[in-house]
Amino acid sequence: MFMLDLRLIREQPEEVRARLGLRGQDTDWQGLLKLDKERRDLLTKVEELRHQRKTVSDQIAKLKRDKQSADSLVREMKDVGDRIKALEDSLRDSEERLNAVTLRIPNIPHSSVPAGAEPAANQEVRRWGAQPALAFPAKPHWDIGESLGILDFERAARMTGARFAVLPDPDGGSTFDQSLPAGNREREPAPPKIHRVHALLPKRSRIVRKRHARLDQAASVQQG
Repeated sequence: MFMLDLRLIREQPEEVRARLGLRGQDTDWQGLLKLDKERRDLLTKVEELRHQRKTVSDQIAKLKRDKQSADSLVREMKDVGDRIKALEDSLRDSEERLNAVTLRIPNIPHSSVPAGAEPAANQEVRRWGAQPALAFPAKPHWDIGESLGILDFERAARMTGARFAVLPDPDGGSTFDQSLPAGNREREPAPPKIHRVHALLPKRSRIVRKRHARLDQAASVQQG
């Protein structure tokens, strides 16, 4: 899985680098393009050998139908199969190394986003609604979350690094959430819980309702 379109990086590398600016300064762009070419070359070889194997396999089948010897072609295809396996292993390794580089490249910001080295450089775009008059100093949500015990940034920093927060789970275990609009969510191992399936799914048919009933019965036995 690649975060950015490799074709865009391949065809417009300078444009991508310019739009990323300081965000992509630690990316090995030359190494990335080299890995991309290596992967595409390996993929081409694998596909060519697969096509050859398919074509010759059809020839072998025809020879056998005609009661003719196909031993030499069978031996040849065994060697081709070994070559395909070796190339597929190399291709898998190449893709893993390429993924390790591309997954560290941040998303390209919109062209309207101003460049800035720190949050103070952010520009206010607009405001809406009436700003409430508070009788006390306003606090950001991260301070409120820590004071209420529902956000743990210190523990998250030890687990995953900056810009994450642990959300304590009263039922055991914990959850950590990235402090971004579309944050990724993961769960640590926690005691197993039994959920009523029909509370999550609509009753679309008699079969589904019967299945829910069986699940509820199994859950009752497990809880008992």
